[in-house]
Amino acid sequence: MRKRFLYGCVSLLIAGFLASGCMKMGPDFKTPKPPVQEPGTFQHAQEASTRWETQDRWWEVFGDAEIDRLVEDVLEHNLDIQAASAGVLALKYQVIRTRASRFPAIGLQGTAQRQRIPETTVFPGVTSGGGK
Repeated sequence: MRKRFLYGCVSLLIAGFLASGCMKMGPDFKTPKPPVQEPGTFQHAQEASTRWETQDRWWEVFGDAEIDRLVEDVLEHNLDIQAASAGVLALKYQVIRTRASRFPAIGLQGTAQRQRIPETTVFPGVTSGGGK
């Protein structure tokens, strides 16, 4: 009986907290207008026709010797992406080949042979028929 009363009080308290979240409090909120008006155009705006042109040596646009040195160092010591992906592909097929040895193998093999024995032989007195 006492537990039932306790559960009722706790559930009533939780319901009260949940219902309080649905209440409307205070005056209606309206978004304030910004104190500065937004201009139609900006003073330093670039034209839409000018775009960043991609170049092979795009980092030289910054004119920083440190960036140039770092990029040259990376290009000198970095693996080619194609070589790296070829290595990953080779490892993938090596794993497949290693896992394949766990399963039973089925093989099929066949041979064919044809031989003609001449009537005359190198040794006199021996015939191919096995006779005298």
